[in-house]
Amino acid sequence: MNSQMPDGANLQTSELDRDQVIFVIKCGLPGRNMPAFDRLAYEDDRCLGRTRADLRRMDLDLFDPASTLQQREIERLTDFLFAKVIGQGPMDRAACIEFWGSEVDACGELVR
Repeated sequence: MNSQMPDGANLQTSELDRDQVIFVIKCGLPGRNMPAFDRLAYEDDRCLGRTRADLRRMDLDLFDPASTLQQREIERLTDFLFAKVIGQGPMDRAACIEFWGSEVDACGELVR
């Protein structure tokens, strides 16, 4: 729905647990268009035991997010995702309107 950001994983059918989601948000997925939202993620080896230099040697891209998040923000985002998105099944029209609002054109394309 947003041409400025790449398509991501379908979290509605995700089987990741809370700790795994926190890790992915913090550390990103090098080479897979998911940025690391921890400002220091690859400055030391806290993520995957690798640094930015290691990622460059492995020819893995990791683009910077528009802004970073603090640990408590990552945890709150994760809790929101579990409450509203993860494991909630496929998006239908009612869920789309509840999440995005009725003025979003994309909701009209979904089955009731």
